[in-house]
Amino acid sequence: MARMVFVQSRIRLLTNPTEADHPQRFAALDRSIKRLQSEDVQEAETERDVEAITALSQPILKREWQRVKQGT
Repeated sequence: MARMVFVQSRIRLLTNPTEADHPQRFAALDRSIKRLQSEDVQEAETERDVEAITALSQPILKREWQRVKQGT
């Protein structure tokens, strides 16, 4: 559990609140962690959370990679 909190904090530090998709990704991550902390963890819900976080992260990572390649 401590590792999840650490990773969540690290992602929050790397999140840019001025970009619309960053807070959405963090909200999905937050929901996922809260669900994992509950006593009734369902594998299907966890898989949906992972898919949502991945879908929100892919465009962010692509955009950031483009910035790195352009040197901006």
